Amino acid sequence: MENTVFGFTEAQITAFGLTYGVGGLMLLMIFIVGHLAWKSKAGKMGTFAL
Repeated sequence: MENTVFGFTEAQITAFGLTYGVGGLMLLMIFIVGHLAWKSKAGKMGTFAL
C-alpha cells in the first residue's frame, strides 16, 4: 500500500507543486518587480533593468 497524504501520492503532490507552485512563484516575482517599477516611476528601460 502506497503512502498517501489527503489521498494523493508523493508523485502527484510533486507534479502539482512543480506545475502550479513554480508558476505561482514566477507570477509573484513579476508582480513584485512591476510594483517596484511603478513606485519608483521607472521608464521602460528602468523596468527592463529591474
